[in-house]
Amino acid sequence: MKKYHIELYLFSFFFSFDKRVIIYSLSLIIFLFNHLFSQNLKDTIHLQSVDIYPAINEMKSQTFDAGKNIQHTDSTLLQIFSLNSLSDILNYQTSIFIKNYAPGSIGTASIRGGNAQQTTVLWNGVNINHPMLGQTDCSQITSNLFDNISIEYGGASSLWGNGALSGSIRLNNSFSNENKMIAKYRYGSFNTHQYLFKNFYNRKKIKHYLNLNFQQSQNNFSIGDSIRLQNAQYKMLDALFGFSYQFNQHHHLELHSWSHIANNQIPNNYFYNKYSALQNTKNFRNALDYIFQKNQWKAGIKLTYLFDDLNYKDSIARINSFSKVHSFQTEENVYKNIFQDFQIFIGHQFIYNYAITNNYLNNEYISRHSVFAGIRQTSKKFKYNAIIRKEWANIQTSIPLTGNIGAEYILHPLITLKSQLSTSYRLPTLNDLFWKGSGDVSLKPENGYSVEGGVLWKIPLHSLHLQLHSEMTAFHRITNNWIIWLPGGSGQPVPKNIARVWSRGTETNNYLLYQIHKTKIKLSVSSAYVLSTIEKSSISNDASIGRQLIYTPRYNINGYFYFSYKNIFLLFTHQYVGYRFISSDNLQWLEPYHINNISAGFNINFKDIALQLFGGINNLFNTSYMIIPQRPMPLRNYFIQINITFYENKNHQ
Repeated sequence: MKKYHIELYLFSFFFSFDKRVIIYSLSLIIFLFNHLFSQNLKDTIHLQSVDIYPAINEMKSQTFDAGKNIQHTDSTLLQIFSLNSLSDILNYQTSIFIKNYAPGSIGTASIRGGNAQQTTVLWNGVNINHPMLGQTDCSQITSNLFDNISIEYGGASSLWGNGALSGSIRLNNSFSNENKMIAKYRYGSFNTHQYLFKNFYNRKKIKHYLNLNFQQSQNNFSIGDSIRLQNAQYKMLDALFGFSYQFNQHHHLELHSWSHIANNQIPNNYFYNKYSALQNTKNFRNALDYIFQKNQWKAGIKLTYLFDDLNYKDSIARINSFSKVHSFQTEENVYKNIFQDFQIFIGHQFIYNYAITNNYLNNEYISRHSVFAGIRQTSKKFKYNAIIRKEWANIQTSIPLTGNIGAEYILHPLITLKSQLSTSYRLPTLNDLFWKGSGDVSLKPENGYSVEGGVLWKIPLHSLHLQLHSEMTAFHRITNNWIIWLPGGSGQPVPKNIARVWSRGTETNNYLLYQIHKTKIKLSVSSAYVLSTIEKSSISNDASIGRQLIYTPRYNINGYFYFSYKNIFLLFTHQYVGYRFISSDNLQWLEPYHINNISAGFNINFKDIALQLFGGINNLFNTSYMIIPQRPMPLRNYFIQINITFYENKNHQ
């Protein structure tokens, strides 16, 4: 723990620096790097190769991907939105609904009518949902800290374990085959500053990366009637480090470490302007992977340690809440190719969460372990996979056996049919079980099943330089023992297994790409139609039966238009979110809204430097809207950004 405290001290010291010191430091780094790598480069295109050994999480996801609707974020947009939060990326590119209180406040993801606890956020295969809350705040995560972001729609508890009832968000870091350094700076409305530094190193058997991100904002945007948001400042610092060592052709080692510190003032709402709440967050995440591969065998061992520190203070309400959670995890996986097209898989996982908090009567823990096994078979036109998982934990109720069967069939070279059947579960969180005066250790895990089917079209029109991609999916999911916090006998909320929820709907993901010479045009549209209703309740005369779940829009559409010619580019995004009911009887709701953003810029490439400069307008048409009642979102606002990339002895575009 000594190393951890030293690291946090260094981060805190850096956190207190004036922004000018950061600018000078980054400038010095850039200057030194430029002189270090000031060798001539050829003006040709360099295509980055893929690592021979995939990480443990990539082996799992690649082995059991049949029948799944998996959406990868567009790399071009990820570059433009590199300093935006994960909430923004999901809003602009996917059909996921983000329940966002405001910039700098909480932003959680809802997939297919599920809640945030039913959406698993995976960092290099590690579930980083907070063990006490059961969710991840996507607004606290900067998108460009990661090299790949993807979404797996549908239940996947048999593959990823607890919590993945409605879907998973995957955040992956990779090691580059280039030596390069990237520096980025953004200035935006409300006195918002953000700095990002990335360094990639590759020498023979050793690779590493270092990602640093710092942002701060006054965040005092107008919320109407000459009122500006108060007590809304935030600061965040992230440091990610990865190290990879290739012992020989059979043995490979990877280490990923991520430290996050955030100081967030909790802003006022529209009607109450005397907030003094403050939240301090510290996260320390580490994952060590060992991978073995020889002949028809593959094996992986993952060791993980997570530390989550959350302190909430409100001097007016006289609240001083603190919590610290230590999490340890081990996972072992073995793959064997029985035939050329048939593979078997077995694995084991152990997870231990220990919470220290003044919100429980005692320090509490959950210990659980699971075993899982699966098969996969592929042929020229057909592939399928199946996996089962059984988990045990030190809770009073049993965890159901879960499984997944997925299949894909190439009906035509342009058409692929997909289907999937899965059962999933979610354990009660530590807060559900042990919260002082409210927790219930007899709570049952949420569980259910889901069925989905889809069709994928990939139509290349070479004569027109066009490519059409269209995927449509229909899904049906039943969730039993849904946990909801309700007013108890003393008026204090208590968690209860009260509901059976039926979620069904459709999703689409479409794009049209035109590319010729130095011109690129892309039009993309994603949509979701979701009905998520309570079908059964343990509450007598429950007015919510047959009604849409609160904060679950039936319609959600996102799209963007991208144009680039030579070194200039233009991006226009559009988002539509339909009615969100805010009462369980559906008699009160929030109005739908349309939000549009626009960005434009240019690229300049030198021998060893790539420069990108652009700016943008968010909420272009100055729309007044709320995602949460009494929490207005920002009106029209602006930003400018500069990206600089330095290369060493590598060809680049």
